[in-house]
Amino acid sequence: MKIAIISDIHANFVALDAVYNYLKREGVCQIYALGDLVGYYPQIDEVIDFIIEKNIITIMGNYDKACLCKDEKEGILYLKKDLPEDRRRVFLWTRKRLSDKVRDFLSGLPQKIELHFDKRKMLLVHGSPTGIANYIYPNTSTFYLESLLSENMVDIIVCGHTHQSMILGTREGYVLNPGSVGVPDNSENTASCLIIELSKEPFFEIKKVPYDREFADLLAKKFIYSTFDSEKLS
Repeated sequence: MKIAIISDIHANFVALDAVYNYLKREGVCQIYALGDLVGYYPQIDEVIDFIIEKNIITIMGNYDKACLCKDEKEGILYLKKDLPEDRRRVFLWTRKRLSDKVRDFLSGLPQKIELHFDKRKMLLVHGSPTGIANYIYPNTSTFYLESLLSENMVDIIVCGHTHQSMILGTREGYVLNPGSVGVPDNSENTASCLIIELSKEPFFEIKKVPYDREFADLLAKKFIYSTFDSEKLS
């Protein structure tokens, strides 16, 4: 059985479309998304409609949560207290352009999902099992990762949020991050995703998918602000 995990699309439909087509060619039977569907890029409606149409099972991200807050200051707390002015501008632009349909969809998303595959349990979260806006980095201590796996009684934790792809093995199981579809943490024109093959021994592979990053950035410059620079977002 082959599944895929994607995360942090951030309203970049150009990248999402490329990743989806790649995963289908790879024979993936189900795609899961770890949230942050909106923010940074302008194709909000296209992304949400696509997620619904393609039955991509999705959880909520911190950016999604921030945009749903009625109070702007409360929303920013789910991002960064010292949010730079250019990112604050994007956040305000995104909040104002969420349709009722998008708000309803985002509001109905769970903050975590537990999956069962034979004898293995997999927990999907956006930031961490401890909180939607908390971070797990590639250099997070093994002891802490093992405690998260043990406390949540799962074999695999898959998280997003950092935009940094990782495959970390411990004595208690695995902690994975697919990286970001919409805002990759590199200067390459590639989106990141994770393919998982579930057999006797699970197999994990990070994939980098080329997409037209220049065109995606042009859309952001046209609709959000003219000095948009995606390399400053990751």
